[in-house]
Amino acid sequence: MIVSALSNMWLQTYLGYKARFYWSSPTAYILNAAMVPVFMMLGFGFLAAFAVDADLTRHIVVGMSVNGAVLYLVNEVTLGFQGEKWTGNLTTIFLPAGNRIVHYFGRGVVHYPHAFFTIAVGLLAGVLILHIDFSNANWGLLLVSAFLTVSSITMFMLLMGDLVLLLKSYQNLYMASLGVIVGLTGVVVPVSDLPLAFEAIAHMLPISHGLVAFRDSLAGAGFSDVVGNLLLEAAVAAGYALAGYVGFVLVERQLKIRGTMEQQDI
Repeated sequence: MIVSALSNMWLQTYLGYKARFYWSSPTAYILNAAMVPVFMMLGFGFLAAFAVDADLTRHIVVGMSVNGAVLYLVNEVTLGFQGEKWTGNLTTIFLPAGNRIVHYFGRGVVHYPHAFFTIAVGLLAGVLILHIDFSNANWGLLLVSAFLTVSSITMFMLLMGDLVLLLKSYQNLYMASLGVIVGLTGVVVPVSDLPLAFEAIAHMLPISHGLVAFRDSLAGAGFSDVVGNLLLEAAVAAGYALAGYVGFVLVERQLKIRGTMEQQDI
């Protein structure tokens, strides 16, 4: 039963990816998943290296490497939902009596490898170009931190994707999501340095806790040092997953009631 469900999710995820991103090419992929995030990281990294000190450079390199995954996921997940409307795929999603959990989460799972690739490329560029030392990293905890961080970003963007289905354009939601995550989650400015009101919001956003665990793991921290932040990041991811799935079901119901499942009708 479980194997069958996983096989079904993989097939639907793969076919859905091919349908939604038919325009993709190796050149476009390398540009969006590697080149753009790396150049963004280097821009901030060189500024920190030459204007401040090595500690800030390391902070920026790690934060902007994770931000590369944010940039990729925010764009691809929202664009995927938007593409459903433009290409007339909503009827094939909502009308058949298929597994809604597979339909919904398959839209995010497909992007996990891309997000990990983007983070790895950013860190590698930091080592080769900015000479950041990660030799003390706890690689096991680093992978766990990366997985939970990517999961929370993905679940958050799937929730935003529910809203994309109700909106005429995804661009405003895309920019707002990107701005909130980059500005309030410690990518550049530590959460503890934010005004109290923004700090409270940050703790409810994806990345805020996972990025702390990610940085600590790169510095060689042990399990007891990061477990608290890992659990908090897992809780944030689970919360957005539940809210997003409930939202997906409600949006499906609303679209059926309104009879508006295509871009031109919404």
